[in-house]
Amino acid sequence: MKILVIGAGPAGLMFSYMVKLLDHHHKVTILERGDEKAKKGWGITLPQHAFDLLLEWCPKFRPFLPKVAISSYHVNLNDRNICTVSNLKMYGISRNKFLRHLKKLCLSSGVVFHFNKEARDINSIQDKYDLIVGADGVHSTLRSENSALFGAKTGFGKNKFIWLAVNKNLKGLKLSFREYNAQLFIIWSYPYSAKMSTVIIECSEKVWKNLKLNKHSLPENCKILSRIFKNELNGHLLRYLPKTQWQSFPVVTNQHWFYKNMVLIGDALHTAHFSVGQGTHLAVVDAIQLALALQKKLVKAALQEFERTRKPQVLEIQNLSFAGMSWFEKIFEKFDSTNEMKLLEEIKKQFTQRLINFNNNQKTLFSKQVENL
Repeated sequence: MKILVIGAGPAGLMFSYMVKLLDHHHKVTILERGDEKAKKGWGITLPQHAFDLLLEWCPKFRPFLPKVAISSYHVNLNDRNICTVSNLKMYGISRNKFLRHLKKLCLSSGVVFHFNKEARDINSIQDKYDLIVGADGVHSTLRSENSALFGAKTGFGKNKFIWLAVNKNLKGLKLSFREYNAQLFIIWSYPYSAKMSTVIIECSEKVWKNLKLNKHSLPENCKILSRIFKNELNGHLLRYLPKTQWQSFPVVTNQHWFYKNMVLIGDALHTAHFSVGQGTHLAVVDAIQLALALQKKLVKAALQEFERTRKPQVLEIQNLSFAGMSWFEKIFEKFDSTNEMKLLEEIKKQFTQRLINFNNNQKTLFSKQVENL
């Protein structure tokens, strides 16, 4: 089978490797719009059961993929701990290393790469391939060029957020609410190496504009945010990548997952808000489930099976994530700087039981994702 994969992120690389692993006769080509040597983000997380299952599918990962155990989840308000789970079973992993190892596996399997190659007018080459896989993220060209055919719907959350990092293992998964000059900020953090942690900072658009974060340069933003979160960051300065920018969370859904021999996977197909921490393994399971479906059936039947079995699993996670996104939007709207106790009660109500069930929920959601593999 001749297969074109658009995008060399987790979904595209995992699919390419798996489909070649299952049948080495497939001819797989990956088009990637970005540069081969570009740094691709900071860290990602995987629950232990997901990580173990990934190693079961891809045992060659084992000697190459360094990871950091994340054993606790803390929710704080202004240096005050609200609730903590201490039996968390997750790993932080460098996204760059994760992708680099996947790329090596693909190359060793005979996958052909073309970097700095934008996929355009894909429909004109549709007949040249048995299968075209759109794994090119939230800004998917395949989806945008065929929006009506996929029944695509896109939008954005209300809040602003930015992905950064810090040269410090901040120990554990942390969600902290911080009041600064009578305005509310949220910081998420988790380690992904012995010396590095991913940091996500979120605020309302109103706060973003009030502090002129939309006007300041990226280095100035990092200085301001490092000062606001000096306690959470242990005094360390936030780091950024050249293309880092404030964003509104992109909401992506598709009524139809494939059209003829074209199919979407990963963020090109669906997004899940970072509050549920499911993004990477949603993409990974998409890729594996599609590759396994193609092993059993011809293209049309395989794509039908992929959508039929996978869609309910993804919709459950998306609904959970969008509910979480909505809660974080509303907490900014409800915030009253003169009533910290009201905010404290809102956070307790949302997170105390949620954290108690966090491990079980993660395992249940992931189990549902792989039940048909």
